[in-house]
Amino acid sequence: MMKLKQVAATFFLGAGLLLSGCSSDESIVQNGTLNFDSSVTLSDAFDNYEFFSDSDWSSFEDRQNRQFVEFVGNINIDAHEGTSIPSMGIEVTEEILEKSKENFPDDLELDLKVQFKISKVDDSFEIHRIFMTIRGTNMKTGEYGEADTPLQMDAIESVYSNVPILGVFGLIHNAGSQ
Repeated sequence: MMKLKQVAATFFLGAGLLLSGCSSDESIVQNGTLNFDSSVTLSDAFDNYEFFSDSDWSSFEDRQNRQFVEFVGNINIDAHEGTSIPSMGIEVTEEILEKSKENFPDDLELDLKVQFKISKVDDSFEIHRIFMTIRGTNMKTGEYGEADTPLQMDAIESVYSNVPILGVFGLIHNAGSQ
């Protein structure tokens, strides 16, 4: 009888950990904070960023058996209407947004991707890579393509501040100002 209780207790403890996700790499990152702003978790900052139409967290292992968690946020171009960068004196007006969409391929997709490398020593992580994936049909050649553009830490700071990522804002503004 005692052995049955131990087995049942072990089962329920294990099931509870699985259901809560406490031991997963994704949970470590999602519930973690960054040094520049420990008042908000990565999940709260990234999942509630007003310029993402949707987002996803996943994990993978590379060839050297390193564990990574990747966040992907699909940029909502329309959400940029009415945003500005006061220090530069520029704004994405309705007119600029519409012109930029005319200059973009119909199937344009922009994804912010952030990869976090998980420590094998403890439950810590570090930012490994920040980049924008741009997908769509080349309007001159008609060929579909995808390209990754590296970004800097200021992209994550923009997400934390819930303001447009400067590179995306510039892309929209420049395309709409032609």
